[in-house]
Amino acid sequence: MATMSAGINASAATAGANQFVQAANRVKSGAREMDTSIERTTASAGRMGKMMSDLRTTLLAMGGAWTVHKLVRDTAGAMADFEQNMAFVQAVTKSTTSQMGAMERAAREMGATTRYTAAQAAEGLLILSRAGLSAQQAIQTLPAVLSMALVGMTSLKIAADVVVNTMYQFDLAVEDAVRITDAFVNITNKTNTDIIQLAEGMKYAGSIAGLLGIELEETSAALGILANRGIKSSLAGTKLRGVLLALVNPTKKGRDAIKQMGLSVESVNPEIVGMTKA
Repeated sequence: MATMSAGINASAATAGANQFVQAANRVKSGAREMDTSIERTTASAGRMGKMMSDLRTTLLAMGGAWTVHKLVRDTAGAMADFEQNMAFVQAVTKSTTSQMGAMERAAREMGATTRYTAAQAAEGLLILSRAGLSAQQAIQTLPAVLSMALVGMTSLKIAADVVVNTMYQFDLAVEDAVRITDAFVNITNKTNTDIIQLAEGMKYAGSIAGLLGIELEETSAALGILANRGIKSSLAGTKLRGVLLALVNPTKKGRDAIKQMGLSVESVNPEIVGMTKA
């Protein structure tokens, strides 16, 4: 019985060993297949990575070429705008070659030293020229116009109109252009108004104030005070003009009212005492 049992066990062991060898061979085969699959995947990933790298290089090259193309196009456009604006300036002012050279230098200098381009500065010169300024006057006024447009966040056209109109209203010279810009910017920074609203008020009150000898700063301050009370733009200008005219030439009722306050007509006449004392 012992011999038979040993034989059976040996046979079972042999069969088990064969099964183990077969299983091991299958594992080895599976491992080889996995290695092959990994190698194929790695190779594929390498090819994809190279393809993406090549594509990135191509796109960067295309982007660089487009950037250069756009830069050249924009530069050419700006040069064309500059030349066109200067041609218009020459046609409006009938300036000599020497005067045109001075204006071109001024425009290029502003283009190099301010946030505005030379073409935009040339546009400013064109606007000033169309407003009746000579070549030299336009050159002198241009920096103040660019400053007002920048600080007041408005267009060159509006800024130029404001500066030139104020010159005429208060009988000022081009040398006062910076003073005009300072007066407007100062009031808009300290009161509830802006450049456009203040200019609209000046349209109605500026001329009469200038004729009465009232200073620009006084007039702009009065408009600023009215703005703080919600009276702005053309309404403020109309109200201020009415007050000035009433004080300069009061009606009989107005004279009586002034006398009742213990004042004389002369003591409240802005043409005589100015606006702050009137």
